[in-house]
Amino acid sequence: MSKAQSLISEDSKYFAKPGRIKYYPLAIESGKGAILTDVDGKSYIDLLASASSQNVGHAPEQVTEAIKAQVDRFIHYTPAYMYHEPLVKLSKKLCEISPGNFEKRVLFGLSGSDANDGIIKLARGSLVDLTSLVSRMPIMAQLTEHYLCQRLV
Repeated sequence: MSKAQSLISEDSKYFAKPGRIKYYPLAIESGKGAILTDVDGKSYIDLLASASSQNVGHAPEQVTEAIKAQVDRFIHYTPAYMYHEPLVKLSKKLCEISPGNFEKRVLFGLSGSDANDGIIKLARGSLVDLTSLVSRMPIMAQLTEHYLCQRLV
């Protein structure tokens, strides 16, 4: 039995079935650019890009160096409780590149669904008409997941 087959067999004992889409039995060891290497040493061209979360490729030097530098400072601290210079710079950049001619503010979340949940809470707190807001949610999710990520990278 190969290392990949062994790992996949063990995975099926512990990982919940609804959490896995079985496209191909690939057990990844590493990735560089568009190339993935499995635990058995076979190389593959990554055409999935980890569901588009790796559009800059795997382990690009500029990204890995930035991560390493940040880890030496601190890994994460929620922006709800403190101020952090890179966070201020990112907030400013997002406001600058977001379309529209109006005052903008940034609120960070973890995912598209988090963004949708947040916008409902913000709308309720601002007494905005939720009917028109709900009709624009698919557009907001696309902006969250695509436009801003593409512009930052």
